Amino acid sequence: MTDQDIKKKRFWKTDFVNNVRYYSTFHIKDDYLKYYVENLMSYAPEYLVGFPSTILEIAKYGLANGYDFQENTVKAVFPTAETITEETRYHIEKFFKAKLYNQYASSSEGAPFIIECEKGNLHLELQTGVFEVLDENDQPAKSGRLVITSFTTAATPLVRYDIGDSITLEEPDKKCSCGNNNPLVKEILGRIDDFIYSVENGKINLGNVSNTLKDTKGIIRFQAVQDKLEELDLYIVVDKEIYSKHIEEIFIKNWKDRVGNSMKIHLHYVNEIPVEGSGKYRIVRNNIKNLL
Repeated sequence: MTDQDIKKKRFWKTDFVNNVRYYSTFHIKDDYLKYYVENLMSYAPEYLVGFPSTILEIAKYGLANGYDFQENTVKAVFPTAETITEETRYHIEKFFKAKLYNQYASSSEGAPFIIECEKGNLHLELQTGVFEVLDENDQPAKSGRLVITSFTTAATPLVRYDIGDSITLEEPDKKCSCGNNNPLVKEILGRIDDFIYSVENGKINLGNVSNTLKDTKGIIRFQAVQDKLEELDLYIVVDKEIYSKHIEEIFIKNWKDRVGNSMKIHLHYVNEIPVEGSGKYRIVRNNIKNLL
């Protein structure tokens, strides 16, 4: 975005050839969200693709300020690069009146896709590549790091590429009624190096970190930052009308269930959590990997 764009409250660029509009992820703040919502409503996209944390901010602003997105405009929402929480799914689907379909892909490496079907199950799309799930000893496993051989890269072949993410597969005999007979994925765990380390329990992966929201309401966003082995800082953005002391106690208990009772947990209530330089929002910032 140029200074002129910002002055005119224009936070998007349009590719008229491919009929795609790109919205800036770097200007998502209360002062500007009005313009995002109103432009999306007038542009009326058929599909939304992007960081779920960004789409969530737009959706929550629209809901809080009484905007009524026209029904049957957006056919589907496809999140990228971040873990989906139930809170995120709820607000995005409610505002845009469209289903959110979780997916996994790494477009920069031409990696294969994992796509959520209409029944809510995740499928390995074997037509796009070969997937291997390997444990720490490079042996096939039900849960482990994802190694891919892509069918979609035209310039540089990717053969058994360790992409740095991990997944958990469903039981082989479990089938989906959607008609897609590709293997099922139980959980996308995310980046292998996005973890919290507990002296008591070892590595707490991104999937388990996300599950600390179980049975809570009103937590809009949080980020776990670990700067010390036995201390954890949680930065939390909450909806003050829903969030309560009781929910805080549940949230802390969920964390204690995962990291143990010896780790000190510090809560910091903030108005916003900044995104990375790439525009992505990270749930975990582990700053002690050099100690492990």
